[in-house]
Amino acid sequence: MEAFGTPGLLPGTYVLATNLGYDRAIDALQVGPPIRPTAKLLITEGLAVREMGPLAAEVGVPADDYAAAVERASPPAEFLAAGEKAATMEGFLFPATYDVPQPPTADELVAQQLVAFSTAFAEVDLARAKRRNLTAYDVLKIASLIEREAAFAGDRRKIAAVIYNRLRRKMPLGIDATIQYAVGSWGELTAKDLEIDSPFNSRKVLGLPPTPICSPGLASLKAAANPANVNYLYYVAIPGDPDRKHFFTNSFEEFLQFQRDNPA
Repeated sequence: MEAFGTPGLLPGTYVLATNLGYDRAIDALQVGPPIRPTAKLLITEGLAVREMGPLAAEVGVPADDYAAAVERASPPAEFLAAGEKAATMEGFLFPATYDVPQPPTADELVAQQLVAFSTAFAEVDLARAKRRNLTAYDVLKIASLIEREAAFAGDRRKIAAVIYNRLRRKMPLGIDATIQYAVGSWGELTAKDLEIDSPFNSRKVLGLPPTPICSPGLASLKAAANPANVNYLYYVAIPGDPDRKHFFTNSFEEFLQFQRDNPA
């Protein structure tokens, strides 16, 4: 049973014995519900929603229940601009370490993630993005691309700059992580994959993808809202670099020459 709004009675979920008696029941409600134990759940940056269900199962939330709870959920109130729609909850389920009450429910876990998202996004300064006519949802999409592309922290704002510069020039973003999202795997792409007919194929379709492609962390969110002041248009991973840095340039010829000189 639940107790709400009665003076002296503490809200929460209680399990009381049959025929406990009025006085003992009132005593129990005044003491408060038992503290639920918790289990820790780590959801790392860069995961798509489809990857979170199996993790939720590790703390007692069946993957199907988690998926259903995500379907029932909505983006934080007033996050989307007028006329904007979020076709999925991709990007809104914040990556963090959660203390999941036991026994858990899927809706509780999703609610925890949404609260964490709102708390984190409140730290993002959107002033610069707004000057580029980008919405908060656009920034979330860009952050998801950065999260999948940047292995080295110092590259995040540079990758953001490439995205901003390409959007301004109406160039395809050419970010293969969007294609990986469309095919359902973060693994190596085939030539056939690169030709996929999908709104997420950023080699062919101009602009940002229809939704984020993963859940980005705070560092990527901040980078997406505040790109580096550089004119880069191209980047490529530096083969063998221990920090997994990227090479950046605004010249297509330099981009090609670097790849010729540094084969993977």
